[in-house]
Amino acid sequence: MTNGHKNSIGFAYQDWCRWNGFEYTPLRFKRNDKLPYIPSESDIDQLIAGNGKKISCFLQFLKESACRPIEAWRITSEDIDLNQQICYINKPAKGSNPRVFKMSDKLTTMVTRLIRET
Repeated sequence: MTNGHKNSIGFAYQDWCRWNGFEYTPLRFKRNDKLPYIPSESDIDQLIAGNGKKISCFLQFLKESACRPIEAWRITSEDIDLNQQICYINKPAKGSNPRVFKMSDKLTTMVTRLIRET
């Protein structure tokens, strides 16, 4: 059982005791934070390759631009310049600033195929 889980149980028991008129002070356990798992680039590429056209284009866009998913969904065909391989993120989320990034050849072909199909 992790220390964070022990703290949660102690706080829940403290609330129950307070509700029943008891006095209880739970022990405080120090949380052991660990680094999150960061997949390798080959793992990300396998994930992108294993999806359909729309989702793989979306995932490749997120990988290259490092933007939030909502920012990627808000992009329209007017925000993409295929000749110069540039994408403008004009509707940023959470108070971010608008920005521009250069698309790779792979992403440009994926986006071009999607635009032609729709």
